[in-house]
Amino acid sequence: MMKVKIAYTGNPNYGLAEAWGKTVSSSVYYTDYFSRRNHWNFDEPEIRYKFARESLLYDIVINNSALHNFQQTLLLKDIWDIWNKEQHSGRIINIGSTADRSNSGTDWIYPTEKKALREFSLGLSMMSVWQDHPTKVSYISFGSLMTSKVHKKHPDRTLMDLRQAVSVIKQVVDQDKDNVLSEYRIDPIQRK
Repeated sequence: MMKVKIAYTGNPNYGLAEAWGKTVSSSVYYTDYFSRRNHWNFDEPEIRYKFARESLLYDIVINNSALHNFQQTLLLKDIWDIWNKEQHSGRIINIGSTADRSNSGTDWIYPTEKKALREFSLGLSMMSVWQDHPTKVSYISFGSLMTSKVHKKHPDRTLMDLRQAVSVIKQVVDQDKDNVLSEYRIDPIQRK
């Protein structure tokens, strides 16, 4: 059996990327990590473009980096543009947040950034559904994940175990090739 080659944007020593590396079988999934830690600063357009070209060597991209100023959506656009031009057959999995559905008044831009990522992901996903595009796009939105930063910001909140989140990502990675899991939303139940 051939290994599935995954390009994972995120720091392999923190959060979901770290949990992915510790949880999934390296005999089934070959994963390379791309983050500021190893000089992939996706805030820079030329780095995003370089990564998008490099991503053609992979079956799956997990777009998970903690990026600001809509850079995660711009990274998706760069990857899509190159994969579309090359008619690359693979999956792009975008990690969003259930903050994307926030309707309360706020001046925090994060929910708006995730809404943009979600909307763009869903539009691309429908291209594989209705136009049989070889690139399948999925969006996963998690509620609060158990990381040190989230725990510090929300000490009274019930947080999702990262291994549980990895199992959700793995379900999307392993989805049937004849279907597209366009969106997966999951929140930890808040118990007081």
